[in-house]
Amino acid sequence: MLVRSARLRALAPWTAILAGAVFLPRDVSHALLAATAGTLFEAAPLLAIAAVLPKRFAPVAALAGCGCSRGRIPGAVAPAAIALCWISFGPIPALLRAAGACAVAAALRLHGHVPASSGGAPRDDEPFADLTALAASAATCCALLAVVPAAAAGAPVALAFGLCAGLLAPCATAAVALAAAAAPHAPLAACAILATGGVVPAAPFRRRTRTRPADGRFASVLLALALGALALRGPSGLVHPRLLPLVALGAVATAVRAARTPPTAGGFRGTGVPALMLAALVAGSPPPAYTATETTVAGGFAGETVAFTGTARRGDRGTTRLVRYAITCCRIDATAVALPLDRRLRVRDGSWIAVTGILVARGDGLVLRVDAWRALAPPPDPFVYR
Repeated sequence: MLVRSARLRALAPWTAILAGAVFLPRDVSHALLAATAGTLFEAAPLLAIAAVLPKRFAPVAALAGCGCSRGRIPGAVAPAAIALCWISFGPIPALLRAAGACAVAAALRLHGHVPASSGGAPRDDEPFADLTALAASAATCCALLAVVPAAAAGAPVALAFGLCAGLLAPCATAAVALAAAAAPHAPLAACAILATGGVVPAAPFRRRTRTRPADGRFASVLLALALGALALRGPSGLVHPRLLPLVALGAVATAVRAARTPPTAGGFRGTGVPALMLAALVAGSPPPAYTATETTVAGGFAGETVAFTGTARRGDRGTTRLVRYAITCCRIDATAVALPLDRRLRVRDGSWIAVTGILVARGDGLVLRVDAWRALAPPPDPFVYR
C-alpha cells in the first residue's frame, strides 16, 4: 500500500501539469509550471543540505530541512518555515504558528499519541520523495487557484480549501508558500492553511513500515545542474535574489550526495522533479494574469515623486494603470502592484511603460499625475523583489 501511494504521489505533479496544459490556456499552464518550479527551487536546497549532514546530527538535519515533520519535531518549528512565514506574513503569524505546533505536539504526547519517529535521520531517498510530494501539492493548489481564482465565493468552501491544502501540504515551508499564493484571492483560505500546515499532523498515528529504494545518482546530478543553473543565471522570476546563496549551497550539497551515491543505485528513479525544474528554467517565468483590484504603491503619500515601470492596463474612467508583479520568496507568491495614472496613455494594453510623476489624492486613494513617460522594450526579468 505504501509503495502504491508513493507511485501515485510521483505521478500527481505530472498529472496536474499535463491537465493544466490540456484544459487551461497556454499562458495559465506556463504560469502553473513556473509557480510549481519556484516552490521546488525554494525547498530543494534545504532538503539537500539536510540529507548530507552526518547521521549523528539527525535532530539538526530535521530542523535544517523545510519542515517535513520527521520524527517528533513539528514542521512549523523549522527555521526555514518560520523565516518564510515571517517574510510573507510578519513576525506574529510566524511565532504563533511555531507556538501552536509545539502546543499540538505536547498535547499529542500527553495523551500518548506520539508520531512515529525514524530517529530524525532522513532516508536516502527522502529528498526526492519530499520534492515529489511538494511538487504535487504546489501544482494542485496552483491549478485550483487558476480554475477558481477566488478559491470559492463563500466562507465554507474557502475554509474547506484551506484546511485540505494545509493538511495535505508535505512540509511546513510548502504550507506557507501555498498560503501566500492563496492570500490575494482568498484570505480566509490562507488563514486556514497557516493554521494547519506544519501545525496539525495530518496523520499522527501512521507509522512507516517500508521504505523505497534509494534514488539514483542521475537524479542527484540533474538536481545539482538545476540548482547550479539558477544560482548562476539569477532569480529568473522563480525565487527572490536573497535565496540565491542558499540555492548555490544546495547545488554543492546535491553534488556531494551524487558523489556518495553508488552508480547502480536506483536507476532513473527521482529524475522527474529535477527535469521539471530544468524545464521551467528553459521556459521562463511569465507574469500572472492581472486580476487584482486597483491599488497604489505601498507606503505612498500625496506629494511624493515616483518613478514606476510596468505594463499598461486600461483602468476605470478611461484612465491607464501600470502593473508590475512583486515576489517575496518564490514565484508562487507573486502579487500585483498596480499604480493608477491620472489620465489615459495612448498605448496598447500590455505595453511596457516607464513613468515619472507626483502622487496626488483622488477620492479615497492616490493616483500618479504623469509628468513624463516613455515606452520600453520588455525587461529580461518582469518581476520586482520585495
